Amino acid sequence: MDSSTQGTINSASSNASSAVSTANSANNAAGSANLKADSAISTANTANTNASNAISTANSANSTAGTANSNASTALSTANTAKSTADSAKTTADGAIATLNGWKFATTTEIDGAKIRTGTITADKIDTDNLISRVIRTSEGASRLSINELNDGQFKVRHTNGQVAIQIGLVGGIPKILFYDSSGTKIWEGGTNGIVYVNDVPESWITTNLFFMDSISSATETLTSTKISAFKSKIKLNSSGSSTSRQMGPGNDCYLYSEGMNATSGSNKQCAGYHTSQVKLLTNWLPNGWYTPGNTTLFSDGPGTGTYSATVFKVFNGQVQDDYVIIGGIS
Repeated sequence: MDSSTQGTINSASSNASSAVSTANSANNAAGSANLKADSAISTANTANTNASNAISTANSANSTAGTANSNASTALSTANTAKSTADSAKTTADGAIATLNGWKFATTTEIDGAKIRTGTITADKIDTDNLISRVIRTSEGASRLSINELNDGQFKVRHTNGQVAIQIGLVGGIPKILFYDSSGTKIWEGGTNGIVYVNDVPESWITTNLFFMDSISSATETLTSTKISAFKSKIKLNSSGSSTSRQMGPGNDCYLYSEGMNATSGSNKQCAGYHTSQVKLLTNWLPNGWYTPGNTTLFSDGPGTGTYSATVFKVFNGQVQDDYVIIGGIS
């Protein structure tokens, strides 16, 4: 083998040895790298597990935070409702206090269960379905209505001077209704014995003389200046004497009926008035018109006047309709 070939072989052998050495070094490096890789994989796996745990913990924390937020919102709403209820309760309580303050008097007011004990309650109106009271009075004044005012179980109405006008109840143990005048004199009584007119006034007829002046067609007819002038002439014509001693001539007799105050006065009242005869009818009224008293002395208008006066009045359906009218200056 020549030297060149031998050199080539040696060189190849040296290279092979270097390659083996390099390969061994590479293998060692690869082993070391593999160990590091395994360590890195383990670390990465641990990191991955920790990350997963962290995510789970974060998700749980987020859920807990959401629940806490919801609970806080509910608590806030409940607190607001409670505040509103408390405000309403305060308003109601303030109103109740104001009402109670309005009930305060010099004496105390005690509310005892379902009862109110007090000296005086002042109110514009008390509305109740069941009122139990020992005494009832409409006022403290003289003119009042009262029930059991003197513990007598009686209903009484009083005149303006304080005298009893109407009395209803058990009087002497007997049920009665009594009427009194303003001086306290009993004028009427009704009870188990019927109606008793204490001051019985019988019905009556009074004969009077009236001079007819002129007819009227309605109860509201007025006395005009024309009628006054005509009446003056008629009175002058039908009277005689001087201005200081003048006598009205006679008219016609008529009859004034009064029902009085008795057991039948209620039914006879409709016949009260002037009639042409002493018969209680509604068809024999004195004719409707103006009248002056007949057979009477007219009165002078005064010394030196030379005139005199007469009284006229209007009658319709037997009733005097207006106040008496004096016509003066007749001469």
